[in-house]
Amino acid sequence: MAQEPVLTVSDLISRLGGLAQAAKLFGVSMQTVGNWRIRERIPSRFYFTHVAVLSECELSAPPKLWGFSNDMENGAGATECPVPVAAHAAHGGAR
Repeated sequence: MAQEPVLTVSDLISRLGGLAQAAKLFGVSMQTVGNWRIRERIPSRFYFTHVAVLSECELSAPPKLWGFSNDMENGAGATECPVPVAAHAAHGGAR
């Protein structure tokens, strides 16, 4: 089944069942979720955890809800690492 897109923080909270249910799902207080709704933005540190929860609920949301640019959705803005892969390997990085 395809994931349903959620476009605003308010819509996200509503689709999850309201402040109390969203707070429970995300492991934060209702006041925290209410602040997200007021600001229409969720702190970026929650992004990966929230994406996993939303996936389980068959929902998806754009990264901009967590303060990321819209370019992230399209893969734009990605740059190549300025350090050659061989240099990473020499320091225990990419193998």
